[in-house]
Amino acid sequence: MILGRGGEQARIERFLSLLRGGRGGSLVLIGEPGIGKTTLLDWTAEAAADITVLRAAGRESEADIPFVAIADLLRPVRDRLTLLPERQAEALRSGLMFIGPATAGQGTVSAAVLDLLGALARENPLVLLVDDYHWLDSASTSVLDYVARRTVPFSVGLILTTRDPIPADHGGSELRLEPLPPDVATTLVHGRTELPPQAVEKIVALAAGNPLALVELPITLTPQQIEMTDHEPVQLSPAVERAFRSRLDALPDDARRAVLYAAQEDSGSLGTVLRALTEARLDIGSIEPAIEAGLLAVDGAAIVFRHPLVRSVVHQTAAPEEIRRAHLALAAAVEDDDRRAWHLAAAAVGPDDAVSASLEEAARRALARGAAAAASAALRRAAELTTSDAERVRRFGAAARAAHRAGDMVLTERLIDETRALGSGADPAMLLLHADIRMRRGDVAGAHGALRLDAGRFAERDPHAAAAMLLLASKMRVFRFEAADAMREVEEALSLVPESEHDLVHIVSVGMTRTMAGHPGARDAVLSAMRAAIEHPHGHTHTLGIGWPLIWLDEYEQARAFISRSVDIQRDGGHRAYLPQAVLPLAELDFRTGRWDLARLNATEALRLFEEVRQPTEAAVASAMLARVEAAAGDDEAARGHAAVAEASEVRSGLCAATAFAEAALGSLDLGRGRYADAVEHLRRARVLAVRGGVGEPGVLPVEADLAEACFRAGDRASASEVTADLQSRADALGRRSATAAALRCRGLAANEEDFRPLFDEAISIDERMPLPFERARTELCYGERLRRARDRVEARGRLKIALAIFENLGAAPWAARARAELEASGETLRRQNPIATLTPQERQVASIVASGATNREAAAMLFISPKTIEFHLAMIYRKFGVRSRTELANALNVDNALTDSDRPQDRPSGSARVEG
Repeated sequence: MILGRGGEQARIERFLSLLRGGRGGSLVLIGEPGIGKTTLLDWTAEAAADITVLRAAGRESEADIPFVAIADLLRPVRDRLTLLPERQAEALRSGLMFIGPATAGQGTVSAAVLDLLGALARENPLVLLVDDYHWLDSASTSVLDYVARRTVPFSVGLILTTRDPIPADHGGSELRLEPLPPDVATTLVHGRTELPPQAVEKIVALAAGNPLALVELPITLTPQQIEMTDHEPVQLSPAVERAFRSRLDALPDDARRAVLYAAQEDSGSLGTVLRALTEARLDIGSIEPAIEAGLLAVDGAAIVFRHPLVRSVVHQTAAPEEIRRAHLALAAAVEDDDRRAWHLAAAAVGPDDAVSASLEEAARRALARGAAAAASAALRRAAELTTSDAERVRRFGAAARAAHRAGDMVLTERLIDETRALGSGADPAMLLLHADIRMRRGDVAGAHGALRLDAGRFAERDPHAAAAMLLLASKMRVFRFEAADAMREVEEALSLVPESEHDLVHIVSVGMTRTMAGHPGARDAVLSAMRAAIEHPHGHTHTLGIGWPLIWLDEYEQARAFISRSVDIQRDGGHRAYLPQAVLPLAELDFRTGRWDLARLNATEALRLFEEVRQPTEAAVASAMLARVEAAAGDDEAARGHAAVAEASEVRSGLCAATAFAEAALGSLDLGRGRYADAVEHLRRARVLAVRGGVGEPGVLPVEADLAEACFRAGDRASASEVTADLQSRADALGRRSATAAALRCRGLAANEEDFRPLFDEAISIDERMPLPFERARTELCYGERLRRARDRVEARGRLKIALAIFENLGAAPWAARARAELEASGETLRRQNPIATLTPQERQVASIVASGATNREAAAMLFISPKTIEFHLAMIYRKFGVRSRTELANALNVDNALTDSDRPQDRPSGSARVEG
């Protein structure tokens, strides 16, 4: 056992046991440098003797080389690519640079890696050990994140080490390595040295519980250092650096130079380092003293440093001219063009157009792989090395666009500032990009005002730029639920540019704003925009302007095809800024068409992605979307929490759209629970926002039917009639079938006893031809209620049974309870309800995972929620099943039979958003 790490080892043993039992997962070891993360990985590799182990490590200088860590991880099994279909195998060979030029995108590589790991795990459980996650290249990080969130169905485990916490929704449970307590540290030092007690006490204080320092300091500290009178513990990192530096200073000059070369080529390629030493006329044996001193080791074809801090110390203690000479030699020795470009850049003293051109080529290759963050880094350095001001501005601008594509809004803004400092403040492209960032980061009103001013300045000298600014301004109007003003802004933009020169952005903007405003030509405009987008290379970025309107217009098949295509393209191309914009409307589509589990998962992923790329404006809309799904399912606490987050955004940004959807969610929640007066208040607020902004399309905010029903059940028949008439009028004028069916249902509720049947029959005839099961069940429930009160109990039971079956299948707990109560009131004797049918989608997943043996923290990590939320759901589940323990729950569930595969976390099928459960 590792001294002082018994608890951590026991945790890893449990993780490996679950893996041997067929359940994958992810574990993140977090701790400061030298705390023992790598030692635990080494121990894990030994403890997993019966498990296939693949290892890789992040390296600081390789953070800009796409997929390098994944290539290292899979190199031992590259001969097993035959397990994959040839198309996927070729994607991996290409994407990971095993052979030929790279052609595969990030999403394709991620999916292929997961499939390869799954195939290997079917032969034997598999664990991936990845050291220094914080230094991985962004493309490899994305692949590992993708894998980590999908390991549950496979015997694939992932153990990462990192210095800092990673996002909670990564999918892994955390294991934080704390400093060793003084008694354990003292034992450790005593076991490795015969120093007197006062010296041990000083070392323990100096190391402050860091195992690496505890091991190294006794070797390197001089007697004078040990006898220092200052008993206050020093900062850990300086202490460890001093320890390594003293060992480095003891090396011969040629050995220090050799270590420097190895440190600068931190791919760990022994061959490259030896060639560089030869290039610099150094004896290749000059590295031996460093190996003997324990600073580094040779492991096969790789050079492995004792600890990553060694590289930092080597770099910090070398003279700048020595570092440049090392990079020049490495550039001559390295075989990879991207690494050569970076070595030459590191060796450059001043501007160098040839090197900057090489970096721009490296950026182009990175973009082709979907590694936008790496591309941005290369373009930034290329701009710094460029002699021409105009070219420097162009490259900084390209770096800003790549950072935007990678979803790094803070960096994008900083790069825009760089272009402004070079005198390009009036560049329309940068003005547009900056305004877009301001909007996404919450300053909707400020961004809109700036665009209006800039459009006025450019109207005469560059009407195309002015039109683009007005179109982006109209998009901000959409977020503020100002449909009429948005449509007028689009018309103003169109007037600046001849019709023959209207591009995709113009066409999409027309379709979006006309749809929101209830324009009779909206459907033709949106379908025209969709066809144009499919033909356009960047059409997939327009899901906001095309995907949403298609849903609002009842074009569900067209919407699913377009949005799913966009999601796949954006995943493959690494478009992190645009991906959540496609995943969120997919959640809306799943919600309306009855795929509530997927709707919740997609909305959760969209929210996470918006938060990751720091886009609070759209994160608020995603929160409101989640609130609507949770409200329908009866998850009161979660719905209210997400609604509160969405509404808080209006205070900061004036984002009326999020508030309107949040109020609609709260109204739906109260309506389902029978709190009709509260429902009326929320639903009225939502409707006022839509009416005030000129939102004429009933499909945008389908709130009128809920409001009419709530008013009717609260006794306000006049208001119910007024809202229903307005809904019917707009549905008839625009030909919206879903709105027509909802209006007929509301009319059926209020009609007299002689007239209600034809209204409900017509509504159901429409519902039966549409993929909207919740709407169908709502109509069947209302119809059954009216029939029971008309004493037609036989037909009432038939209608109510249909409603109950649909509600239970959806997981609409409050609505199912209402249908059951009506059935019992009709005289129907119901068998005891299966408790599983009473669980919400989230509760089903929690029950399945917990009953299979996971702790609350592990379950929280798998589902991207907090352990407290798991506790809340467990309390609800226990109450519904009448049990008091995990064991009783497992017995009641009969896990292998009671929960279907669809209830378990699993990967998404191809052609839709790949989200985790």
